[in-house]
Amino acid sequence: MAWVNGKRTVYCGQCFQKGHNRRGCPQLSETTKARMKSGDLARKCSWCRQTGHTKKKCEIRQTEMTAYVKENAKYRADVLAMMESMGMGYGALVVPKQNENRELDKEHLSIITKIDWNNVQLKDKDNRAIKAYNTFHDWEHEYCMPAVASSYWAYGQLTVINKAKISIRENMPADWLSGRSGIDRFF
Repeated sequence: MAWVNGKRTVYCGQCFQKGHNRRGCPQLSETTKARMKSGDLARKCSWCRQTGHTKKKCEIRQTEMTAYVKENAKYRADVLAMMESMGMGYGALVVPKQNENRELDKEHLSIITKIDWNNVQLKDKDNRAIKAYNTFHDWEHEYCMPAVASSYWAYGQLTVINKAKISIRENMPADWLSGRSGIDRFF
């Protein structure tokens, strides 16, 4: 497909002529057309690999997506409760968990400046959804929410030193607790 004078133009993958696609090509043999209809060369769903439908209309995908949205909504409610109990929110003063028992100095303190709400997903525990700005080093660091207890990403865990003044719910997107937002990358 190409754009000519602001209009879409379709090109055939069989004969490379303008104005039709491969399925409607007059040069295709009747045998090939019959094989395309029978399923031998028919399109397959990229989700379940069955013929007869596309990913957009796949019932298996829809069922899995509906189940995931329900589980993701519960997961997000639990994450929000944890964030509220910790005092998380914009402006909260935080320190990496690995530094919580050390003597605090300005080198380790950061301020939460952004929360990428759509990154908090049941299928993505290593989400790095919290952005915190370290004024001493003049850089922004990313943290997981909830904290991932793994040796690889231990630095991504946070301890709140000074709680946010405004409730985290005030900056949360209205539909976030539904579990539906941000799931496109998984489905």
